[in-house]
Amino acid sequence: MKVAYYPGCSLDTTGIEFRLSTAWCASKVGLDLWELPGWNCCGASSAHAKDHLLSLLCLPAI
Repeated sequence: MKVAYYPGCSLDTTGIEFRLSTAWCASKVGLDLWELPGWNCCGASSAHAKDHLLSLLCLPAI
């Protein structure tokens, strides 16, 4: 089964282990991971660099 996924900015760098384990697990259960074309960074890395506490908050949409 083909499944689209959003890799995020860090799966090729600090989250490489997560990417590898996700790909391995997906292959074991018959999933074909398909990276969404043209995805954009969510900005979480930038927020974390600016203010760690603020990056952890989940603010409701206004």
